[in-house]
Amino acid sequence: MSNKDDDFLAAYRNADTIQSLAESLGITRKTAVNRLNVVRKRTGKNPDKFSAASIATKPTGKDDDIVSLEKDQQRIASLEKNLIITKRQVRLLKKEVVACEKMKHIISGVKSYKPQEVKWLSVNKKKKSPRRKKYHGVPLLMLSDIHAGELVKPETVGYTNEYNMSVCRDRLQRVIDKAIIYCRDSLAPCDYRGFVLALNGDMISGVIHEELLESADVPVLESILSLSDILYGIIIRLHEEFGSLYIPCTVGNHGRLTPKKSYKGSVVNSYDWLLYQIMAKRLKRIKSIVFDIPFDNDIIYSVEGVNILQTHGDHGIGGGGPQLYNSMVKAFGIRAARQAHYGKPIDHMIVGHFHQHLLGQNFTVNSSVIGTSEYSHLHAFTPDPPAQVMMHCHPKHGIIYQAALLCDDGDAKAKTFPWAESRTPSQRQLSLVKKRR
Repeated sequence: MSNKDDDFLAAYRNADTIQSLAESLGITRKTAVNRLNVVRKRTGKNPDKFSAASIATKPTGKDDDIVSLEKDQQRIASLEKNLIITKRQVRLLKKEVVACEKMKHIISGVKSYKPQEVKWLSVNKKKKSPRRKKYHGVPLLMLSDIHAGELVKPETVGYTNEYNMSVCRDRLQRVIDKAIIYCRDSLAPCDYRGFVLALNGDMISGVIHEELLESADVPVLESILSLSDILYGIIIRLHEEFGSLYIPCTVGNHGRLTPKKSYKGSVVNSYDWLLYQIMAKRLKRIKSIVFDIPFDNDIIYSVEGVNILQTHGDHGIGGGGPQLYNSMVKAFGIRAARQAHYGKPIDHMIVGHFHQHLLGQNFTVNSSVIGTSEYSHLHAFTPDPPAQVMMHCHPKHGIIYQAALLCDDGDAKAKTFPWAESRTPSQRQLSLVKKRR
């Protein structure tokens, strides 16, 4: 063995890796591997100082340190991105925990509610009202498609709408004000036997789409608590005004807990159902307020002899838009045939879901509280103003006095620019307007 080999072995013993051996001798890594193989053949020894993976010849290209540095930088960037996402999730979870602690106290002891018989809803043939007094029947107000917790920014819908929990509260308050004024002032004075408040689903925006979770105005559980407070005030006010209240409840599609639509347990696995149970528990001390919360997506009840089927509308009806009327006629026919087979015929069907006010001979479709959203705006659906439907059920004439109670006072949210051709003003145009003012 030559002196050259001795020098190589000495450097080999002091080196930690093949790369450091090559750098100490001033040769390339490939040359160091080749010389090591030659020394092994000459000496007949196979030193296991380096693993087979470390002495394997790497393909030519970038230096190993540069490649390793780039991989480390990519790994660091990925970890930083995951850290940002994790921090945001932690903040949301902290808010959810606070809401859960509040809700735990509210819903403790909630059990499946058994509906009571509401005698004042049925027609009393023995007792007739005096002829001098007018009777308009029992008023029915349908509240649906509130989408509490959803956030709609004006700039995303052409400055035609704005929605958050504060706007939601104001709109519901206007609807109740108009309902009371309509019954007490617009119609001739009469003594009402009670009031029906039909809660018809999509009360909560929910998290069925990922974008709803990311752009929500408040977390889901917080929106449930906020809306329960709003509905509590509404129900108490209607109770003070009309006395007896009957509240049939059905769930919608936005409140479901499953990513996809399900049929088994779809009612119980819904934020809407949880909201109804909270309200029923909070108001159980008032015997004249009766909640009807079934385990079915449909509920049938009779008001002054009018058999009403209440359903949200996300099951077995069809598409909305221009073909909605034909879809509703077909859906009512199918359900009427089913109920006739069960021996429980229906006279009228009330539906939500489509955010479009539509009246038919045997059906009523409700509008919404949220109004125009990014979804309806981008799909170019016909805009329907935020409104809720009210009607009266008369023992002789059936359903009368149908009306859509507007949620807004008519103050337009749109910003107009007469001097500009564009109807969607840019940031530069908005800044010019501020300067001119």
